[in-house]
Amino acid sequence: AGATVTVKRESERPQPNLSLTLSAKKVKVGDTFTATLSNKGMNIISIIAQMRFNKDVLEVVSITENEGYTNLANGAVVKVKPTVDEANASGTVGISVAKTVETKYPAKDIVTVTFKAKVAGEGWFKVDESTDGKDGTNGYLSDAIVKSVVIEKPAYVLGDVNEDGKVNMTDVNRLFRYTTRKEISLTEAQLAAADVTGDGKVNITDVNRLF
Repeated sequence: AGATVTVKRESERPQPNLSLTLSAKKVKVGDTFTATLSNKGMNIISIIAQMRFNKDVLEVVSITENEGYTNLANGAVVKVKPTVDEANASGTVGISVAKTVETKYPAKDIVTVTFKAKVAGEGWFKVDESTDGKDGTNGYLSDAIVKSVVIEKPAYVLGDVNEDGKVNMTDVNRLFRYTTRKEISLTEAQLAAADVTGDGKVNITDVNRLF
C-alpha cells in the first residue's frame, strides 16, 4: 500500500551482457556441434552465467575456455567452471567469476561447448545471467536468449547393419550375432537399418529376410 511502481521500456531495462551462438540449426543423431557463450563489452565486478540445455537429447563432449574466460578469470578471487561430467549430470554449463574491483571487459567468446546429439528431438538452450557492476543485470534471467537445434534421426540404408555403405553377408552375420547370440549391441541407426521387415522389431525374421 502506498508503493510507487515505475515500469520502464524494454530498451531502458538492464540488457543481457551475454549471447549464445550455435554452429548448427539441424543435426542428426550422433553428430556433434558447438555452442559458444560470448560477452559484449561490459563493466562488471562479478558474473554468474548458466547455459542450460536439454540433457535428455544432448550430451556435453568437451568445454573449451576461450579468451573471454581467461580475461574474466585473471586475478579473480572466485572462479568456477564445471567438468564435463558435472555439466551432463545437471544439464547446465555454469561459470562464476568474482573480483574485488569493477573491470572493463572487451567483447570476447567465453566458452565453447561441444555437444553430441544422443536422440532425436529438440536440443534447446537457455542462458541465465547475473552480474554486478556498472553494466550489471543482477537477478536478470535472460530467458530472451533461448535457442534450439533440431535433431533428426540418422539416415540409414535398409539392411546396412554395420553402416559401411554395403548390404552383404557381413550385415547378416552381425544381425545374427545381435538377435540370436546377444553378443553385440546396435546403435539407433543400426537398429533402424536392421528392421528389414518393417514391423518395428529386430529379430530372427529380419535375419532370414536379409539373408
